[in-house]
Amino acid sequence: MEVTRVATWLGLLWAVGLIAHHSRGSFGILAYLVLVYGGLGLALLWLVGLTLARFRLGAVRYWLIVPLSVAAVALLPLARLPLANPLFRLRFELSRDAFAAAAEAHRADPDLSTVGRVGWLRVESSEAFRGQVRFVFGPCGVVDACGVVHAPEGPPERMFEDRFHPLGDGWYYLYQGF
Repeated sequence: MEVTRVATWLGLLWAVGLIAHHSRGSFGILAYLVLVYGGLGLALLWLVGLTLARFRLGAVRYWLIVPLSVAAVALLPLARLPLANPLFRLRFELSRDAFAAAAEAHRADPDLSTVGRVGWLRVESSEAFRGQVRFVFGPCGVVDACGVVHAPEGPPERMFEDRFHPLGDGWYYLYQGF
């Protein structure tokens, strides 16, 4: 198989994989490393392939896919949070009823721990206190974590460097900073 097709398929798989991973609500340091080093590897493969293809016009349509894939994925960290990813919003909306049921169960038994799949999202940890329930999806960056908070009585209480973004109906996206 020629280099142009290999680079095209790798670029598409890399982009789709990272965008799908970003839709899970968190984007940790390992995902950033895959983003950076995968992007550099694709760029290098792209340059080698362009040199070998000697800019043949038939190859140009393939070679546009790699830089477009790299550009699309490179924007993920600039999107501030997974909130900008429509796939995350879709996954959360499809999971809203499951999260509401889990939040009610937590309020009834604060010692309960929800770990695993809740609807279309995976929860790594959960806690209930002072009328709010936090569901943490995983790391965001090196030491921070991301998830959602259900606080039907109003904005959730901040701890440390927390930031909240409303999702509606008492739900907030949580960036739990330390």
